[in-house]
Amino acid sequence: MDIDQIIKTAVEPIVPICVIDVYGGDATEFCAYSYTETPVDFGDNEPCAIRYTVRLHWCFPWKPGVTASPEVKAKKKQLKHALHAAGLTYPTVTSAGDDQWAELVFEAEYIDGDV
Repeated sequence: MDIDQIIKTAVEPIVPICVIDVYGGDATEFCAYSYTETPVDFGDNEPCAIRYTVRLHWCFPWKPGVTASPEVKAKKKQLKHALHAAGLTYPTVTSAGDDQWAELVFEAEYIDGDV
């Protein structure tokens, strides 16, 4: 599987809408992800692997205290475990968003030796 399939397979059972880059639909909950590819483990001037730095944005409607709710905490834990079980490093999570959307950003890395 490539990195896109790995991310979608991990996330979609928890948050069914998971797209790369930007989501343009009207769902009230979705994930959008992006990643940076870095060649690593060089031999003979060629990379032997690619390190992906993945950023997964989980977005949902904002209201006071929503990110502290038991439901959000449970789903956040599910997403962290799903990404890790899919082979990514255990993610760090940052809170983002604005006065309309709550957003949790999960950052993790994945090494792919199939260059």
